[in-house]
Amino acid sequence: MKNIKNLFLFLGILFLAIVNNPAESGAKVQAEISGNGEIIEVTGSGKFNIGKDITGFTNYYIGNDIKNPWQASVTRITVSKKNKYFTSVNGVLFNKKITRLVYFPSHKKVSSYTVPDTVKSIDCYAFANNRYLKKVVLNEGIRDIGWDTFKNSNIETVNIPSTVTETGYGCFSGCRKLKSIDNKASLSEIEDNMFRNCISLEKLDLGNFIEKIQENAFYNCGAILNIPAGNKNYITQDGVLYSADMKKLFKYPGLGDGDFILPGTVHSISPYAFTGCRKLKSLELNNYITDFPLSQLNGCTDLEVLSLPASFRSAGRLDTLPGGKPYSADAVYGLTSLKEIKIPKENTYFSVYDNALYSDNYENLWLMPRANKSLKIHKNTHYIFDKYCQNQYTEVTVQDGNKYFSSYKGVLYDKNIKKIKLFPGKLENYEIPDSLKNIDTIIDYVVYEKGSSRSAVKGFNNVAINLKNIDVEKGNKYFTSKNGVLFNKGMTKIYLYPRAKKGQYTIPGTVKEIEDNAFAGAHKLTALTVPSSVKSAGINITGCSLLKKIIFKEGIKNIYMYGGTETDFYGFNSFMEKLQVKNIYLPSTLSNITIESINNDAVFYAYNNKNIYTTWYSEDDAHSIKLISIKNYLTSQGYGCQTDIYK
Repeated sequence: MKNIKNLFLFLGILFLAIVNNPAESGAKVQAEISGNGEIIEVTGSGKFNIGKDITGFTNYYIGNDIKNPWQASVTRITVSKKNKYFTSVNGVLFNKKITRLVYFPSHKKVSSYTVPDTVKSIDCYAFANNRYLKKVVLNEGIRDIGWDTFKNSNIETVNIPSTVTETGYGCFSGCRKLKSIDNKASLSEIEDNMFRNCISLEKLDLGNFIEKIQENAFYNCGAILNIPAGNKNYITQDGVLYSADMKKLFKYPGLGDGDFILPGTVHSISPYAFTGCRKLKSLELNNYITDFPLSQLNGCTDLEVLSLPASFRSAGRLDTLPGGKPYSADAVYGLTSLKEIKIPKENTYFSVYDNALYSDNYENLWLMPRANKSLKIHKNTHYIFDKYCQNQYTEVTVQDGNKYFSSYKGVLYDKNIKKIKLFPGKLENYEIPDSLKNIDTIIDYVVYEKGSSRSAVKGFNNVAINLKNIDVEKGNKYFTSKNGVLFNKGMTKIYLYPRAKKGQYTIPGTVKEIEDNAFAGAHKLTALTVPSSVKSAGINITGCSLLKKIIFKEGIKNIYMYGGTETDFYGFNSFMEKLQVKNIYLPSTLSNITIESINNDAVFYAYNNKNIYTTWYSEDDAHSIKLISIKNYLTSQGYGCQTDIYK
């Protein structure tokens, strides 16, 4: 008890020292402050008190990224009356004259907010990461809006006044719930990433003053666009954005549905014109198009038919792996509905076999129709470039005479059946042949080189999305299975838990080691028990959306686990489920634990039989808590972390 009291006394003193003199009592937010009084970074959660000596906030670049000082779950901001530079109104931070809105607390629980009439500018990140605001009303008189102002917020509607002449980079980037923008601004340029991933935005009037639109301004944006007639630089037809002379297509609307035939006037296509066009059913390109990286179709989840012209020469970049092995540098993600690829016989660069796109001699498979039930590989095929995908195949076969691939029980292997080359996504029962030896090379195309961070196990679980059971041929000397789960021969290490296997699972007591990604993507797993034989447990539970309970048995000393909403290696069809693991039972023998989240929305509640209780959550970026010695003290790292100790 004495140690616990001393800990709290120390933390209290440390907190008062960090927040700044003379910080008000009751503050729950900490700040890193430069020597000249600028706040560099804000961490923690709750009310933020700004002392009299604070002079400003620092935004700066790190490489290509912008550092956001507001990495905190702020509910309300108060400012010392003696501060010469800032003030607060109803918990919102402004400059002293209330002509600049500096920051709206990310966790202030209001659904609508009207900016005061005195405000002329809005700072970078002012509304970024806000979880509660649905509507923001900007006053006439505002001249500029900073970069990333609304980034990753949950706003649904906003207006841009006619007085606005400038908006910053990524202003509405990541606003996935944004449905409508009343735009009256006199903008001359649409900046990079301004409407990136605004997937719900239905329509957008761009105004008649637009002189320049950055090519990635509407990356994965749903909006049907409109530019008034008479603009000298751009034109819109049926919501599609073109150059004024109709020679370049800039953006097809993400919410545009049906079939699209590229107009005969178009000579080129912007790199992100079709990215995220989820409702597009068919696409036909004209004979002016010679180069079209197929990665431009990323996220076109409803696309069924792709018609390429006789002029088509390049489907994307090729690169090489260590040792000279080629692969596709422009991998294609999310074409989950693709059934047919068409190309005229006059094309001398590409061919089609079984509705799949090949090089002219069939040596290289470029793009597969992923929505069909089966796929047959041509006899001449040597390399498969389009392997980074989830598919709906029940089997993959090979045309007789192929020297490079073999098909065994519907799975595509190398010729000697030692490495998986393509796994059918609809396969529910998989038998590992006796020729497979090494789990690290079970899937050849996710292992780039020795020491690569890309895990073959994680890759396998990602592709095998419907797998319920894993068996092992009797002759295999390296693996065994029990109850459909894959282990090494002696059952001292667990390798793979089938992603679609339902219910609770208790790891056998013979197991001493867990492959890091053995449970990654196991979306049917509801509870997991880890035995005391596993002294150090490392578990990736990313994508385990139904997992509600994890029990670590007495005897376990070290735990490392992570999970969250990670976009997987294959792209758009990803582990986007929220994790809510509310019961993590920790043993009294535990000496070290690290719990880490990936990309928002992971909540864990962990405790042990000594009544040391910790609540951990992530709301902004990747965060972690590390219990150095749970019997004495704990140290929290990162932002958005909340820790409570009860004795």
